[in-house]
Amino acid sequence: FLGALPIFLVLVEDCNVRMRQRRTELCLLLDLAILCFLIVMPFSYLWWEKYFLPLVPLAATRLLLLGQTESSLG
Repeated sequence: FLGALPIFLVLVEDCNVRMRQRRTELCLLLDLAILCFLIVMPFSYLWWEKYFLPLVPLAATRLLLLGQTESSLG
């Protein structure tokens, strides 16, 4: 939990910045999808590691876009 908390806070902060700037991009969509998944997951019936597999492509795509967005902000 403590290891994942900084990642969660970075996603929330990134969503907040993009919403305030009214920038609707793929990064915002991915951030919101990951956050919603992580918020709903503890309340689901089963939360085995195999149920995190739908999150893997979203997180991988978001990590690939991380370098692109930082370089474009320049």
